Amino acid sequence: MKHLRLLWVALATMLGLSANAQSWTADEVGEGVALLYNVGTGQYFARGNDYGSRASISSIKGALAVDLGLVNGKYFLRTGYGNTNWGLEHLNGGTVYTDQSRDKKSTWTFEQVGDDNGPVYNIISADNHGGGAGAYLTTSADNTIIAPGTDGTSDYAKWKIIFISSLKETVLDAMGEASETNPIDVSILIDDADFNMPVLQGSWKMVASNQ
Repeated sequence: MKHLRLLWVALATMLGLSANAQSWTADEVGEGVALLYNVGTGQYFARGNDYGSRASISSIKGALAVDLGLVNGKYFLRTGYGNTNWGLEHLNGGTVYTDQSRDKKSTWTFEQVGDDNGPVYNIISADNHGGGAGAYLTTSADNTIIAPGTDGTSDYAKWKIIFISSLKETVLDAMGEASETNPIDVSILIDDADFNMPVLQGSWKMVASNQ
């Protein structure tokens, strides 16, 4: 019965019955594996769209975690588990992709612009190999693709950070109270929760010839 209840909770998550993102407290920027929450869309940083690797947003909390590392006062954002060379980079033509093989060379700065249940940040390109520095990581109300912007005042250019370790602990603590009337979002516990990370195929049992 317990297994069936947890399965129902996971399905409820996929159907959009998840807990509101504001139920957690945002973290200060630092080094570690974290989710990026976009204030304007109420969704999470992910990959998708062009080639399955363009920076995008997703309602699935566990869609993509980013490994933040600090170098010379700037952050590099690694996006590839099992492939540490994959990183977030602003390219020519106003695009941002998550699978660029630059390792620690493409960097971003985090500028705190507010506080709403934790710090709120602009994420600004710093050294991006032809894409240009000073662009704001942003999205829009009618577009799931993230691209550079020129204005950091919009909510679509504002981000919150929550580190995976603290989020998983919160979810595991809450699971004992899960029920049909009190579903808990457990997608953060699922590897490759949006089925969009080729290097994590080993997390799933594949039966189709075309994976």
